Amino acid sequence: MLTLDKICVRIAHRGDLDAILRFLETPEIDRTFVRPLSERDISISERVATKFDNGFWLIAMYESVLVACRACSGITDEKKQVVELSTMAISEPFRRKGLGTLLLKEGVKVAREYYDPLTITVDSWSTNSGMERTALMCGFRKMRSFHDPRKRPFGIQTVEYALDCIKLREDRCL
Repeated sequence: MLTLDKICVRIAHRGDLDAILRFLETPEIDRTFVRPLSERDISISERVATKFDNGFWLIAMYESVLVACRACSGITDEKKQVVELSTMAISEPFRRKGLGTLLLKEGVKVAREYYDPLTITVDSWSTNSGMERTALMCGFRKMRSFHDPRKRPFGIQTVEYALDCIKLREDRCL
């Protein structure tokens, strides 16, 4: 049985970028996104590099194998108050074991240390009930749903969640 205690989550360094790219390019992972990353305007390679240059990547390792990742796009507003956590992917054998929650919490922790933002946002697609449960459990609020043709096919809404970091300072959960 796979457990989280055997998984190491850490901030990726430049030497990890090829492994992240290969991981996201695998059909098993690429097809989990509602619009696959390979079908979007920005290439997977550019996505990995840009998020590394502007933010950070977290990687989850199991026996020296990358099994999950989560990106941070960095500061996303002119006032430098909003940070976006983005791209998250988990290999099938490691899903539904709490790894998504762990990556979200660790992403929040690192984003707060790096940027001290007022707000942290994350988005997903409207049919991703696991992400919605995780975001709400971790203190995020559902902000809005909208159609984003760059990310989602017609009929699937993008859902944005926000975490109030001022309120979070008093919360012992994250």
